[in-house]
Amino acid sequence: MKTGLFIVTFILVKQFCFSQNGNLYGKVKDANNNDELGGVKITVSNSQFVYSDFDGNFSAQNIPAGKYTLKLTSLGYTDFITKEIEIKEDETLQLEFSLSESISEPATFASGN
Repeated sequence: MKTGLFIVTFILVKQFCFSQNGNLYGKVKDANNNDELGGVKITVSNSQFVYSDFDGNFSAQNIPAGKYTLKLTSLGYTDFITKEIEIKEDETLQLEFSLSESISEPATFASGN
């Protein structure tokens, strides 16, 4: 009887401790030409961050279940902040993003003589 109770308790504790995380996978592309974007920083609610690889793919694993916003940043592109997304335990959320190039004014330099 004690052995059976121990096994049930172990399984419940293992389930509680190790299964409350989810995963996030995705791809980042250029909004104008649909090219994959590497080196994009994807931040999960100011806590965890990952970078997209050369093919625009990214993955963030073992994220505690909950609601988050994502912020995507890359030099030459407008920052993108998502609406709230929900990571569920033991599930994988797949997302795809398109970033637009940022439009900036050309720099003007003056020389003093």
